[in-house]
Amino acid sequence: MEPVSFNIAADDCSSLFVAYPHLSGWGATFEDQTLRVSAEYADELAQYVGDLAAVRAAALKTVKEQLKAEIDTMAEAERTKYVTPGSGQAMEYQQASSEASAVLAALAANPKFVPEAGAYPMLEASIGIDGETLIEVATKVSSMHVNWTPIGASIRSSRLRAKAAIDAAATIEDAQAVLSSIVW
Repeated sequence: MEPVSFNIAADDCSSLFVAYPHLSGWGATFEDQTLRVSAEYADELAQYVGDLAAVRAAALKTVKEQLKAEIDTMAEAERTKYVTPGSGQAMEYQQASSEASAVLAALAANPKFVPEAGAYPMLEASIGIDGETLIEVATKVSSMHVNWTPIGASIRSSRLRAKAAIDAAATIEDAQAVLSSIVW
């Protein structure tokens, strides 16, 4: 079978392959504003080429999703400058912070507070490392949490603002430009 040709602008051709990645397996070629594809794929390609506005919208949506995922990856890389990566590690930090808050609140309410053994397992795991007593560990963990909070909030703000800017972008170029404008 002879290849079928479609006249299409280079940007629209790129949008086709971004929006519909399965097209790359069709052995299509593009040269001088002409997209050539095997006749067996001509009908499906004709539908796409016939509605380039939908193709552009689908490509923009795909790129936006990819960029937002990349922003999440970038934010995690930024966070790892300050904390150990991983969701399990984050859960551990959260639990330790919660335990530290509980210990310090109990101590504030009763200066003679004596923690019950086993009641604060994450803090107890750090005795001898982050402090010699549960109170020392709780104080250190609380201080680390207080120091982390503005850093984490700044990263979160940058991440969410960048994603919102991508959502608001009208073109692929505008969406891509957001990545280079992020200030962590």
